[in-house]
Amino acid sequence: MPSTSPIDIKYTQLFINNEFVDSVKQSSQAAEEPSSDNPLIAVVNPSDETLIANVAAASAEDVDKAVQAAKAAFYKNGWGKIDTETRSKLLLKLADLVERDTDLLAKMETINVGKHQAEAREDVEESARCFRFYAGYTDKIYGKTYPPANFDDHMVSAQTRIYPAGVVGLITPWNYPLLMAVWKLAPALAAGNCIVLKPSEVAPLSCLHLGSLIKEAGFPPGVVNIISGWGSIAGDALSRHEEVSLISFTGSTNTGRAIMKASSESNLKKVKLELGGKSPLVVFEDADIDKAVNDVWNGAYATVGQNCCAATRLYLHKSIHKTFLEKLKAKEPTLKVGNPCEDPDVKLGPVAFRRQYQKVKGFLEHAVNVEKLEALIGGKVVENKGFFIPPTIFINVPETSKLFKEEIFGPVLCVMEPFESIDEVLRGVNNTEYGLGCGFWTKEQKIAERMYREMQFGLVWHNTYNFNPYYMPFGGMKCSGFGKDLGVESIYEYSIIKSIGVGFAL
Repeated sequence: MPSTSPIDIKYTQLFINNEFVDSVKQSSQAAEEPSSDNPLIAVVNPSDETLIANVAAASAEDVDKAVQAAKAAFYKNGWGKIDTETRSKLLLKLADLVERDTDLLAKMETINVGKHQAEAREDVEESARCFRFYAGYTDKIYGKTYPPANFDDHMVSAQTRIYPAGVVGLITPWNYPLLMAVWKLAPALAAGNCIVLKPSEVAPLSCLHLGSLIKEAGFPPGVVNIISGWGSIAGDALSRHEEVSLISFTGSTNTGRAIMKASSESNLKKVKLELGGKSPLVVFEDADIDKAVNDVWNGAYATVGQNCCAATRLYLHKSIHKTFLEKLKAKEPTLKVGNPCEDPDVKLGPVAFRRQYQKVKGFLEHAVNVEKLEALIGGKVVENKGFFIPPTIFINVPETSKLFKEEIFGPVLCVMEPFESIDEVLRGVNNTEYGLGCGFWTKEQKIAERMYREMQFGLVWHNTYNFNPYYMPFGGMKCSGFGKDLGVESIYEYSIIKSIGVGFAL
């Protein structure tokens, strides 16, 4: 079907060696699901199910072309040895161009994945800030010097040096299409690597536009290559490529396991994973209730609940349980649901694509029809155009529930049975295979110190929720992955530390 996009989509090809090119197996057909026949990817507006654009789908051959371009840029053309000032200037120029195109990029995010307009704009603005932050770090990637030692009748000077990893593969998700790509691109480029980026097939548009800005900023050919493609084809080929030194992936735990397997079956490349979550939120009896209600509400429904740190399991102290639920329910009329492309006041749009809609709808049907859970709000999908799921809160959810155990990735909050003791609630919040984000509200520092120490999560928020500035490391533990995005720590994720000993005569 022809595109009905309200904005002009200029870039739908693969971005390799600073040029937009067709896939080597380009097809005239388009599909929404993976195909070994390598048809074009049909990118669909989740608000009304209309076609936005048909985008190139990279084959394994295309992945290899992109890797070879990155390899040549790194080793042959000298990007791996380029001076830090040049790297910094290019990142600053790219930040300026992202900022210049904020309106267009934000519209792409809204149309492509259903983000409400204010959130989409904030994602783009944060992307520019992230590039600027890492531009300031290019000349601050230091090793260490150790005291010289006497060894075999001569002295040895001991030091470490930090070098870029080389050719790096980045595989990014659909819930924050541009921002998650920048979280990885900025530190990887600051460290001096060359990149092959594969955005999600669901949401490639803003990343492909970013390719045009990378060229305009003056990055040499091959430094950044961007290939839209199916995860099972292009993502697998990138994960298995023998000349890729590192894969950084954000997405589902099952796909993370597949990437680890691909690494083990190829060149044992380094793997960095940010995977799923099942975030618990705990409200103690002394909390600021109104503030906690707002934080929990926003944590549950920001990005339509499609966030690895989304508020999904709420634990309320017995003494405040009833009051808190009444205040949560009272917020429902304040959450305007609708098509964010048409109305800037909409705060809850659709989930991002058809398969995700069917998955979340299945959770609701299971909760209501099989587990007989009680819905405080929502709980039932009304069939219509677009992939809309109502904001939903289930109460008194048992730990045996499917909704307690599995990541839903939609606007669904589960309220657990009320708790009375800190021991009781800690056992419950840690009873999950995931370990990404968690939050709690209390004024008592003694309680807080124990929660910091014993909550088994990489991100712990106290009297706030989902605070993720570019200068703080972001990452989890257990089945939520390992390694860090953001902060200076992420630069070292994309680097190699070499220990160097230099002998000299006494």
